[in-house]
Amino acid sequence: MSNNLSAISFLAFAETSDKMSTITRIWIEGLIIGWVGFFAAMFRFGSGILYSLTTVFFCIGTYGLISDPYVGPAVIAEQGTAYIPSVYGSILLMLVPLIGGFYLRTRHNQEVEQIGLLTREEGRGDKIIKCLKRERGVEK
Repeated sequence: MSNNLSAISFLAFAETSDKMSTITRIWIEGLIIGWVGFFAAMFRFGSGILYSLTTVFFCIGTYGLISDPYVGPAVIAEQGTAYIPSVYGSILLMLVPLIGGFYLRTRHNQEVEQIGLLTREEGRGDKIIKCLKRERGVEK
């Protein structure tokens, strides 16, 4: 007597959700990627640009998954409608800190350049630096 299980056919239901990230994982990924991008942009401009390319590809992949005409509706049916705002929120969590890091780095560089220009102007550099330190509470 032989047991040939391959001859028996079963109806298989392939789920989409078991291949997708959960809502919690989407938020955690967004937080981690966003804050690493923030610090990369603050550390060096080149590392921020390199990391922003990675972030943009991740965002495109996440958005492409939801906007797919076959996968998108299946995900909504299995995960619920909360999955879509979670994906968009995760994309914002990735991009906003990265953009903020670039903004703060640019602002910091402009302040440093401004202090450098003021110190060269008419030999008043020491007085200006002391005044700026006093304003920021570094020197009393």
